Amino acid sequence: MDGSKVAVFMDLDDTLFSEVDYLLSAYRAIAAEVDRRGALDASIAFDVLNENRGHAAFDQLAKMQQAVTVDEMLQIYRYHTPCISLRPGVAETLDALKSRGTTIGVITDGRRGTQSAKISALGLERWVESRLVIISEAAGGDKLSGIPFLEAERLVTGRKFWYIGDNPAKDFVAANARGWTTVRLTPPAEAIHRVDIDTLSPEFLPRFTIEQITRLPELIDNVEK
Repeated sequence: MDGSKVAVFMDLDDTLFSEVDYLLSAYRAIAAEVDRRGALDASIAFDVLNENRGHAAFDQLAKMQQAVTVDEMLQIYRYHTPCISLRPGVAETLDALKSRGTTIGVITDGRRGTQSAKISALGLERWVESRLVIISEAAGGDKLSGIPFLEAERLVTGRKFWYIGDNPAKDFVAANARGWTTVRLTPPAEAIHRVDIDTLSPEFLPRFTIEQITRLPELIDNVEK
């Protein structure tokens, strides 16, 4: 199939990388700062955060030391330089798509600074032009609003649009409504956000589901032939 006729936009968290890796990266950064200020050993601070995951983790660590406040922890969480890596098969798949001339983009909900740092840490610039990275804060609306998908269609013309995500509660409904082909990549076992698909109405569901992202080029070929 002529890949230049297709535009594939992808979700970021728990699709291209495991979001729990970002969580642990942030906890390490917070623990290091607590240690740097002489308040608590980094290994102890990390264990407190990891054992109390969620906002309660910050509250619990704040009870044990006063050097780093909850607000400061939140800022470190959002804006540290993350140590994360692509999920297995992602680089291989992006290489395959790029080699056939497929347009590749990212549509992700979140803060511009946070999501941009993740994209940089993952090295996605190798495959994705910066103009095709659509972050909800910058776009002016999240995926449920449909605004990021409209922006993608404005930036790329003359293509058949695909969207790859992991969370049917928000990833596919707007794309489905616009006639995009939607694909759910099964999230990693340790995924932070779990969704009961059986509770969702049909318009929220993806057209296809794949267990491995390496299946994507073959699926595109079969659908678009």
